[in-house]
Amino acid sequence: MLVGSSDSGLESLVVDLDTALKQRKNCILDNKLGLKNLLGLDTRFSPNYLIFGGHRLSGKSTVNQNLTDLNKDFSRVKTEVTREERDKERLSMSREHDYLYETQFIDKYNQGAYAFAYFFNNSFYGIPIDRLLRSLTDTSFPIISIVSPIAFSYVIEESYFPNAVNVILTTSANRQDLMQRIIKRNSRFDEATVLNELEKIIRDHNLFDKSISLSDMVFKNDSPENDIFKREKGSITAMRILEYMKKHKTRSEIRHDRMGRPMPKLESTK
Repeated sequence: MLVGSSDSGLESLVVDLDTALKQRKNCILDNKLGLKNLLGLDTRFSPNYLIFGGHRLSGKSTVNQNLTDLNKDFSRVKTEVTREERDKERLSMSREHDYLYETQFIDKYNQGAYAFAYFFNNSFYGIPIDRLLRSLTDTSFPIISIVSPIAFSYVIEESYFPNAVNVILTTSANRQDLMQRIIKRNSRFDEATVLNELEKIIRDHNLFDKSISLSDMVFKNDSPENDIFKREKGSITAMRILEYMKKHKTRSEIRHDRMGRPMPKLESTK
């Protein structure tokens, strides 16, 4: 089993579901049944996976949309989440999440439906195995987005997807700009809520900075919220990722895990 092999101390944040429900603190779920189902899939060795890590407001949605616009072979793997849908998400046609009641999430978790699951900012998040399988073919590039810095680090360190391209999207730490981003996306927030969200985002920003050494690429979305060229800059980021993925896919067919052991060659999933 991969779980618990990390030397970074992240394994201390792995808890069972009952503990997560009682404590309601940021953690990683001890997803034994789901992990067993994931480890049985050769597809997890594919070099085509793209894993985005980034705090809220870092631009994951924009870059994801630009990637799928540039190349239809990219496809988002929707995360299932128990939090409330945000204002801007209600207006989006290409949503990154499916929203579940907590009871629904728990049922699916107990059935082993998630490749990976975590608790973050008072909500459960899960990456459904069936969506991974639907998204991955010989020519497709599934995009997995992870908003929790500890979950992002854990997925990489524990080699859930050993040959994936890991990308961190971040921003400047300018408090005024981050506040503008929060207000624009959540118009109903009062001042106290905005300030609370700001502290959480700065915390996660700093934690993602500590994971930079784990990633293949890092992009800093430091444009002010009112920058008219902001979306064009997101498109440039997407093009750079696309070029990297083209090279990444042509690597040696003999791949190795982080312990230097050869891993199976990915065969057709069609």
